[in-house]
Amino acid sequence: MSLSEKELFDTVNLNSECREIAENYIYKYFGKMYSLEEAMEIAKYLMLKLPKVQNFSTKDYILNGHYDNIIINKGKLIVARNKSVRNPNEQIIEIKLKTKKELISKEKLKRIIAGLVATVTIASAFALRYNNSYDKLKESTSIKIGQLASDDYSNEATILAQNSMPTFDSEGNYISLYEGIANDILNVCIKDPNLFDVVVYDTYYSMNNNRLDNFNKTWNFMQNYMANDEAFSFLYTKIANQSFLGYVLNMLTERGDIIHFLPEYQKCMDVVNEYMEVGSYDELSKESKVILQEMMEKYEELGKELYKSNKNTINDLVQDEKKLGGR
Repeated sequence: MSLSEKELFDTVNLNSECREIAENYIYKYFGKMYSLEEAMEIAKYLMLKLPKVQNFSTKDYILNGHYDNIIINKGKLIVARNKSVRNPNEQIIEIKLKTKKELISKEKLKRIIAGLVATVTIASAFALRYNNSYDKLKESTSIKIGQLASDDYSNEATILAQNSMPTFDSEGNYISLYEGIANDILNVCIKDPNLFDVVVYDTYYSMNNNRLDNFNKTWNFMQNYMANDEAFSFLYTKIANQSFLGYVLNMLTERGDIIHFLPEYQKCMDVVNEYMEVGSYDELSKESKVILQEMMEKYEELGKELYKSNKNTINDLVQDEKKLGGR
């Protein structure tokens, strides 16, 4: 595989930026927690794995403190891993990161990077297999959630797809799209209230257009139903007087994805409150949109865990409902 000069030097620049982040930020401010070697590993993770932020360089975003909570959480995993493979009595020799720049021939650089590319290619193949597995799980779960919502187990349609056509109640009254979606979410939760988080997540990310504003309408319908039906008292205590974004922020805080006492939490809370005031994503400030995007990226990542942890419950519930005579 032949790499262009631009690709070669882009790789060199990436290593330089990672070194700057590791030495001048992570080790400087979190040095009591990590070694220089661990700081470099965290820096590479931040630069290579995290999504790009529009109108910002990833390096500047890190140096401005926006990823401090990820530095803490990722660092804990790295430290735990290192401790698990070292002998308790083994002396740890810390190797200082090289800061002196040395000239290197272009041919030698090509050979080094060619080896790295081969390693990345193998890793990418495993990642692709994992992503395909996750996509299949997501699709299968979405369909089963749709079946539980409609009690029609011969139909393989998600909640969103089932509400794509005009719907009317038994008296002929028109039911809006968002009210219909709210009804379907609650139909699943009647069968098992513990599925609320995964059903909300699945439905939210099934929406493609103006997702936040549209799901917020669905959320309001759900809250109104729950407030007026004792059958949902258990769930209502979970989301009473909370906006959808407030619910998401609480979930991320409880999991440790956002640390309550760090500045990031207050920034997210400010955006949650701002959205409640303006009621529209487009009306948010540019800075608030960036913060909101980061928060929702954490929420999106949570989906892998939600689908996996609820898979067996949903499968068993579908089978049980079929035996009870679903349509």
